[in-house]
Amino acid sequence: MKRTIAVVAGVITLGVGAYLGSRLWAQQGYSQPGAASTSQRLPPAQSRIAVLNMHTILINYNKHKNFMQEYKVKQKQLIEDRLKDIKPVYEARTKELSTCTDPSRREQLQKDIRHMDRQVQDVNEEANQILAKMEADHFVRVYKDIQEAVQAYAPRAGYEMVLHYTDGTTEQEKYAPRMIGSKLVQLGSVPIYCHPTLDITNIILDNLNQKCPAVSGGAPTGQQQPVQQTGYSRQPGQ
Repeated sequence: MKRTIAVVAGVITLGVGAYLGSRLWAQQGYSQPGAASTSQRLPPAQSRIAVLNMHTILINYNKHKNFMQEYKVKQKQLIEDRLKDIKPVYEARTKELSTCTDPSRREQLQKDIRHMDRQVQDVNEEANQILAKMEADHFVRVYKDIQEAVQAYAPRAGYEMVLHYTDGTTEQEKYAPRMIGSKLVQLGSVPIYCHPTLDITNIILDNLNQKCPAVSGGAPTGQQQPVQQTGYSRQPGQ
């Protein structure tokens, strides 16, 4: 019995010693023979995690604010400028139809209105395709910019993981029904609590904006310049 206990105790001691030795080996940054040179250059793991608010970065990133101005100009060229001659005629025909009693004239007015409806539809469909492609390409570029900025900053700051989330920038925006609905259904890593020092949103935003100056006349920081809505317009994201 005593011999059995001694053997078990010896095995446990060896096991604990091996475990502690492996931990010490790992903490000192030793790598196994043949390991990649990249792992030898990385500092020991510290389990540091950072988060960033993607919504805050997007609405304050100069490249995105510049894009919103370009989008508005392009939208006007594709829709409003092409329909500016049709709109007054359309409104005049519609007004006349509402009071016209002559059958033949009503028929002609209805024909003219249907023709203009098709013109408006064709202009909108063509514009929406161009604007959708323009918007999609822009968001791909913006995401890559943010990703590259995070990848450049995180290793220098000692972060091993960076999670992104989407939330409002003010208390009112954070608890707006639209934002609450988004937070309840999105599949990303949404922090319920985060220590302020782990949020690197503003650092990444500053690094991005240093490389992309704002165009004069852009929206103020924290406010995304709205695109004017008309009866024939399209908003980004629609």
